Amino acid sequence: IDSELTSFVLSLCKLLVMMLVLSHWIACLWWGLGMQYNATESRTWIREYADGPGAMFGPPGKEASFLDKYMTCMLYAVSILSTMYGAGDLPPTNNAESAFTMTVMLLSGVVFAMVVGNITQLVLSFGEHRAEFRKALKAALMFLKRNSVNVELQNRIRLYIENLLDHQMERTSKEEVMK
Repeated sequence: IDSELTSFVLSLCKLLVMMLVLSHWIACLWWGLGMQYNATESRTWIREYADGPGAMFGPPGKEASFLDKYMTCMLYAVSILSTMYGAGDLPPTNNAESAFTMTVMLLSGVVFAMVVGNITQLVLSFGEHRAEFRKALKAALMFLKRNSVNVELQNRIRLYIENLLDHQMERTSKEEVMK
């Protein structure tokens, strides 16, 4: 049923948006931390990877644009949130950055587990409504046959029940998406 698929896709989109918003906040905090210590520490991730000759993004030897710096921070945040933080990413260069990275990594494990759990729940519930529908329809049709109801009337009742249950499932799917 299209409404189940729509509900499923909207729920996945909602999870994706939540992950992007969380990534944005982590990226902003990562930038802020780098800027805070840029004046006092000899080594920060900004000096090592965002500005100057060793910049990851932007033209070599020139200061990176705002978009380049933001994308660098988002790369850091998404790689940590997706639990794919590796050697080629933005490693911390001082104790404050290391503490922040470890904290975000620990919290990311919890967030990642919640996202995987939600996706699993979505996949499992995807066919749940359809199974309930088939069970209710089968019970109604068996009742009609046992009571020798006219075949034409059985078909009309079946169409009515299908329509009724379809609208009920659509309403339930919309309520689940709005949670």
